[in-house]
Amino acid sequence: QLREAIEALIRWSIPLMASGRGGDALEPRWLAVALEALLRGRTAKPPAELGIEAAGSFMTLRIGKDGPHVTVEPDRRPDTILKAEPEAVLRLAAGAITIDQALSRASVHGDPRVLTTVLGAAQT
Repeated sequence: QLREAIEALIRWSIPLMASGRGGDALEPRWLAVALEALLRGRTAKPPAELGIEAAGSFMTLRIGKDGPHVTVEPDRRPDTILKAEPEAVLRLAAGAITIDQALSRASVHGDPRVLTTVLGAAQT
């Protein structure tokens, strides 16, 4: 029942993400809720899946016709994986940095077009 309020708070904080987290804590598992909130309303046809490896956690971000869905520690890993710090993933999803800026401190294994499909629209 709190999901809508939490997602609204996350979307409200987007301008604050531009400066980075500073001394604030950021747990990788928090990305699951944040990514769904930040990418709400985004769809992809055909669906696209991006694996995200961040600070020892792994999750799959899938965007399809029904929007984004994150699975933490999935049984199957997608073909394309973004390996980055949680802060970079969060800032990229929020549109606070570009894909090129994120990739200066991160890496993509697999098809980089998947990263653009899943997170690139945040740049608009």
